[in-house]
Amino acid sequence: RIRVVFKMALQHPKLAANLSFLFQERDFLDRFSAAAACGFKGVEFGAEVPSQWTKEQLVAAKESAGVEVVSLCTPLGDKAGDKGLAAVPKRQADFTVALGTAIEYAKALQCPRVHALAGVLPGTPSSHPIWKQAELIYISNLKYAAEECAKCNITLLIEPISTIQDYFLQHQQQGKISSAIP
Repeated sequence: RIRVVFKMALQHPKLAANLSFLFQERDFLDRFSAAAACGFKGVEFGAEVPSQWTKEQLVAAKESAGVEVVSLCTPLGDKAGDKGLAAVPKRQADFTVALGTAIEYAKALQCPRVHALAGVLPGTPSSHPIWKQAELIYISNLKYAAEECAKCNITLLIEPISTIQDYFLQHQQQGKISSAIP
């Protein structure tokens, strides 16, 4: 007779502090140490960061605090109202530049994940034909981004849960778009 015993190790969830939202009473570079002081081992931040701080400044803050940067976003874009570029028609070249910037920062920070922000389609209901065009652009840009990230051993992320008005990727059902990417 064979007796099988299963043991489950209790694993604590690994949580990261989003420095774009937490510790806003502090200068951004001081938020790394604030997160560490609260027990966070990992941090993440949004798309506004590359335009405001150099890679060297961020690396110094990360190392000084002893935390890992676990995720960062592609830059928002350079036009008023931009919230990412991956699905925005006629902005594919801008997305390529934004992705390159995110990858440069991720490599410098030894960050294993990059979130490709989809972007907004202002004033257009999801039934408008531009949304189908945006879907095709999004798939094309994600294929490119996945290839570029893979070259650097970086995982590409999407977040189909946005509540931002007119944001392209709003629902989990839209996440199935990623199945079009090999």
